Order: sequence, then C-alpha cells, then structure tokens
Amino acid sequence: MAQSLLRQSTKLLAQRFPSTFPAEAPISWPVQLTRALRTSRIARSSTATDSPAQADSLYDRPQLYDDAFSYRDFKAEVKFLLGAFQQHASNGGRLETALELGCGPANHAIQLAKHKVQTWALDANENMLEYADGKARAAGTQITTVLGDMTSFELQGMLGRLDMIVCLLGTLSHMLNNKQACACFQQVSRHLRPGGLFVLELAHPGDLYDGSLLLQDTGAEMWEVDKPDRSMMVVWGTDMDMFDPETQVSRACARLAVALQQMATAGMCQTHCCLSRY
Repeated sequence: MAQSLLRQSTKLLAQRFPSTFPAEAPISWPVQLTRALRTSRIARSSTATDSPAQADSLYDRPQLYDDAFSYRDFKAEVKFLLGAFQQHASNGGRLETALELGCGPANHAIQLAKHKVQTWALDANENMLEYADGKARAAGTQITTVLGDMTSFELQGMLGRLDMIVCLLGTLSHMLNNKQACACFQQVSRHLRPGGLFVLELAHPGDLYDGSLLLQDTGAEMWEVDKPDRSMMVVWGTDMDMFDPETQVSRACARLAVALQQMATAGMCQTHCCLSRY
C-alpha cells in the first residue's frame, strides 16, 4: 500500500512541480530522498535530546512545518480543550494557566492565549520558538516561549500551579523509551496543581499495531496544502521507513514539495526523517 501511494505521489509531484521533479524522474522514490537517507545519522537514542539531527530538518523550517499541518482546525481543538478542562479538572472553574509541550509553531498555545489563558509554550528547537513568538505577536496575543526538553523542563515559580498541560499532535512519541516517557510524566506531575489536567493526543494503537508495521507497510499519507502565494504537497512516510518491533521505535521520512505562484515552474523539496515510538 505504501509503495503504491508513493508511486502515485511521485507522479503527482512531477505534474505539479515539473522543474523540481521532471517527468522523466524514476517512479521509485526520488533520488533526493535516497541521498538524504544515506547521509542521515539515525540510531537508537538513550535520551530525549539525542533525536536524529539533520542539517536541514523540517523543525528548522517552521514556516514549512506550520503550512504542512495547517489543515488542522486549531480553534475547534482549543474549544475542545477548554471543554475538557471544565468537565474533567477538579475544582475546574476558569482555565487560567496552561503549558503546551513540544509546541512547534505554538498554534494551540496562541489560541489558548486568545481565551485570556496565561500560556507557556515549550520546545527544543530555537527556530520554532522564534517563529511562535512572531506568530503570537501577529495574532495580537502574548505567550511565554521556553527552550527546553520535555524530560527535564522547569517553569520558574510554576511548580504545582499549572491548571492544564497539553501534549498534542503525537509529540509524546518522541520519547523513545520508558525512561524518557516517565521523566516527562514526572515533570508534568510536578507542574500541575492538585486536580489539574494533562491532555495527550496520540495515534490509536489499533492503527499502529495491526501487523502492517512488521511488513514494513508504514501507512504513508499524502495531502495537499494551498496558500494564497504557494502550494505544497506532503508525503509522510516512505517505503524505506523502518520499524523495530523490539524497541517499538519507527523511523519515518516525510517529503514536502513547494511551488510559489510567482515562480510557476520553480519549486523546492524538503526531506525530513525522524524517530518515534508508540
């Protein structure tokens, strides 16, 4: 299934972005990805900060990352979070303080700030946090960005005081072993007030452990994003992805192709590989 989707996506990329992906390019996965995989250092990690680094990671291109996931309805998702707090937090009342872990562009944190919630946004990537700060200012809101690791963060003066902590978009899967996950949970516990709420968003186990990963069918996904001045095609997952059944760690590669409308025949390609555990 993954291979057939990748062949289809390659054909579409050649149609949409002819200068970047000429029609005569091989139908198998493009050469750029093969080179990226050969040069990427991907190994098992013992700490959360040992994630595989790339010279040009998608996390270092926050605008691309933000565009790729802009199909999400962040306003509706934050409305859900506010409702979940009212329903499940002890002594609920009004949500006053919140932290978004692994925030990326901090879209949820920004929406929470619009609801007059004092919000912190934590990420391990400085480029993402700089982008998030700018996006918050453009939205007329204020968030506090924090450079840190999900396993060892500490918000000064906020131990035992946060109403809610959220970890969304499958971000917890970057904890590659139980030690890292437990360290993250311990920090969450230290920062939440009694009766506070921790919200996790993860893929459903049934979607991951139906046996397809053992057959190296990684369930590649493809979607398109259209902006006023650019178009993007995202292919998340390749037939070169790998899954280790012992550690339950998978390596997934994503490919983003962008065309600018003012440069109709020009485009760019971004390849990104990461480790995750479910």
